[in-house]
Amino acid sequence: MRKISTYKMAFTLLAATSLLAGCSGDDFNGNGNVNGNSNNITFNTNVSNFSSKATIYDDSNLESFTCTAYNATTTTAFIEPTTVSWNSGISKWQFAQNRYWPGASGLDFFAYMPATAPTYISNISYSTARQPQFVCTGLPTTTEDQKTLKEFICALATDKTKANSSEGVRMTFQHIFAKLLFELTNPASDGITINSITIAPSTPANVFKTGGTCTYNNTNGKWEWSSFTGSEGSIVASLNTPFLVIPNNYQSTEFKITVNVIRSSISTTPMNMSATIKYEKDLMNWEAGYVYKFSLTFTPEILIVDTDKWAEQW
Repeated sequence: MRKISTYKMAFTLLAATSLLAGCSGDDFNGNGNVNGNSNNITFNTNVSNFSSKATIYDDSNLESFTCTAYNATTTTAFIEPTTVSWNSGISKWQFAQNRYWPGASGLDFFAYMPATAPTYISNISYSTARQPQFVCTGLPTTTEDQKTLKEFICALATDKTKANSSEGVRMTFQHIFAKLLFELTNPASDGITINSITIAPSTPANVFKTGGTCTYNNTNGKWEWSSFTGSEGSIVASLNTPFLVIPNNYQSTEFKITVNVIRSSISTTPMNMSATIKYEKDLMNWEAGYVYKFSLTFTPEILIVDTDKWAEQW
C-alpha cells in the first residue's frame, strides 16, 4: 500500500525552572495566579513542524491556541480557558497572563487551535473521565466552502506537575476529522477534465450527516462521534483538494462516487460517470486523523476507483 507523507503535530510545553525557593509556601489566589515564588508555566513549540499540511488549515502564521488546566481527576479549572501566544521578549509561548504551577498536585491540560474555535464547533467541555467533548454543527460539504475553514485540532495531557515540568508537558494535537484525497491516474492520457466529484450513500437509508458530538475516549486515545445531527446529503469535492470528512454514522458496506467529467477526446459536453465503492469493514467509518485516497481511472466506458487508507495522523 502506498503512503503519503504525514505530519505529526506535537506541542512541547516546558515549564521554566525557577531558582527561587519556597514552593510549599506559595499562596494561590485563583486561576493559576500566585502570591509568592513558583514556576511560571511557559510553552515551547517548534513552528516548523506545522508546514506543508492540508491547505484547509492555515498554519503559515501560527499565532495562538487556547489552553485550560484542570486539577487532576476533576473538572475544577485551575486555569480557565486562556490564550497562549508567543512572547518575543522571553522567546517563549505563554498564557496571556503569567500562570504558575501548584506546589505538588497534578494538572490536566486541554488545548485546541485555532484559539477562537471555528463557527462549526461549540459546547467545548471537559469531564471527570478526562474526556474533552465538543459539538460540531453544519460543517460544509462542498470543497469551495471547506477551503476557507481552519481545521480544529485538540490535545490532552494528564497528571502533569511542577516536579516533572522541567522535562516538559508534551501534548500531541490530533485532527478530529479524516481527510479525503482524489487522484486522477494518467491525467494527460485521455484529455480528462474533472468538474466535480460527488460521494453519496448507495441507498437513501444510509446517509452522511454534517454534525454530531465528539468525545475523547481516554481508553483507546481516539476521538469518537455520536448523537449525529445536521442536514443529510452527499459530499461534493474536487480533484487533488484536501477535504475534511463530515462527522458520519454511515454504516453501509458501499457508497457511490459520481464524477462529472469532460473527455475531450470523445466530446466537449460534460458527462457523469459513476462507480460503486465497496469498503472493507475496517475502512468504513472514515476515522479521525486518517487519510483516504481515491484514485480515479477512466476506461472508454466505465470509471474505476481504487482506495487506500493511511493509518497515521496527518
